[in-house]
Amino acid sequence: MIRVGQTSVLAGLLTFGLAASSATSALSQEQKDYAGRQIRFVSTGGPGGAFDTYMRTLIPPMEKYLNATLLPTYELLGLAAIDRVVNAPKDGSTIVLLSGEGMMTSFLYKMPGVRYDPRKMEWIGRVADEKKVIAVSPTSSFNSLADLVASNRKVLWGSVNNSDSNSDATAVMAYVTDMPAKIVLGYGGSSGVNFALANGEVDGRVASHDSAALFVRAKQYKVLATVGLSRSKMFPDIPTIAEVSPLSDDKKLILEWRANIADLGRVMITTPGTRPALLSLLRKALENALNDPLVVERLKEQQLVPAFANAEETVKLVEKSLTMLDAPHMEQVRKIALERYY
Repeated sequence: MIRVGQTSVLAGLLTFGLAASSATSALSQEQKDYAGRQIRFVSTGGPGGAFDTYMRTLIPPMEKYLNATLLPTYELLGLAAIDRVVNAPKDGSTIVLLSGEGMMTSFLYKMPGVRYDPRKMEWIGRVADEKKVIAVSPTSSFNSLADLVASNRKVLWGSVNNSDSNSDATAVMAYVTDMPAKIVLGYGGSSGVNFALANGEVDGRVASHDSAALFVRAKQYKVLATVGLSRSKMFPDIPTIAEVSPLSDDKKLILEWRANIADLGRVMITTPGTRPALLSLLRKALENALNDPLVVERLKEQQLVPAFANAEETVKLVEKSLTMLDAPHMEQVRKIALERYY
């Protein structure tokens, strides 16, 4: 026999069940396919860095939208991360957050180990751009880009290796401004470069504007200019190279090309050949997350400012990077980036 209290409980459970059934029926077939699945979310930055912060901030809203579990994974080598996603099952079970900038320069400079074609990637979207800025120590005697260009000795710039996207941006910066410069390689990641800058081993470095903003607040950087034609939203009062240095049409073209690659920024990709409906769902999940004011606020609390671009907009940036320079210009830039200042 069912008592009154039991009747109320059963009625409540029935109501809940009907609501859950209604919510489930409202899901798309792709959302139902993802329900309960595990998706490997690969970040090419280590724990505690900007990539890691973006990944961990995006996981909860994307999990909610996809009705799936996202597993944070680290793969510090960009080429290894790309190989992983390219060779993963074509079911949207692996997504990678990586530097689109490094991905493009490695491809265009024909670096060893590159086995991918950016045109064949499945782009989910851009999370943030990575405008480059010129940074020196707060105690440096260099107080402007003009000071650097007028130096009576070679200005020393720290970097990891000549395929690092910061080193090639440094080389382009030095070339278009006619700066006397030497790029010192071999530092163990950004932390090694920052240590060298603090100790006076190098005069400066080129860094992404969001990373630079963290170090400016910590009083470890002084930013002198943005490497590009438009100002950084992180440093709206800091001039661009184009505002300070007179540029020939040829040098302006090279600077614009390199700035366009930086604008590609931090991107998310998945396995080529993923079913269009699943790909669309992943794209909507990212867009939904980065348009959520709470997500944006959480990122701003970490001194990060997202700059979402959908897949179509991201593909346009990729195509522009691939076609903006003709073959002679591309070979010229390759020699500038990989040989000239070392």
